Amino acid sequence: MATTQGLDEITQANINNAMSYIDFAKAEFQDKPEVYDQFIQLMTDFHLHKVDVHEVSRRVTELFAGHPSLTEGFKIFLPSSQA
Repeated sequence: MATTQGLDEITQANINNAMSYIDFAKAEFQDKPEVYDQFIQLMTDFHLHKVDVHEVSRRVTELFAGHPSLTEGFKIFLPSSQA
């Protein structure tokens, strides 16, 4: 059984990974801020339950087409049945 401290460390690691991914996406699209803005809006919509995980996955794949490191990197945040 995981300890509370262990769960806190896992949660913090997940947050750090997500923030690193977001920073990477921002850097990749520094010359196309509208793409980055669309990504952030999509993540906001997902957080607010306006779109489901299937829609997020589809739209991220479209949005980041031609950037396989971003599309593949996004999969680590999806439930294993969606990746």
